[in-house]
Amino acid sequence: MSAIRSPRPFAVGSIAETFARYARDCDVVVRGTPIDLARLIRSRHPIRHPTYRLEEAGGVLLADALEPIVAAAGGVRPLGAV
Repeated sequence: MSAIRSPRPFAVGSIAETFARYARDCDVVVRGTPIDLARLIRSRHPIRHPTYRLEEAGGVLLADALEPIVAAAGGVRPLGAV
């Protein structure tokens, strides 16, 4: 049978420092994944999904910055690219 274990006793370096600095429990879970996390885990805290909008303000465009990476990956175009 599996159990949820605290990572705190095993943390080292910057992760241990972060646990020490922010010792209290959370108030909300901010979902950083496209899946519905609430369907996979139970949480006593509300699970929220942030929204955002990308507004390119000049300089290098995101599509241009990704172009060499996409080309190296086999030429798959990013979503929304023409």
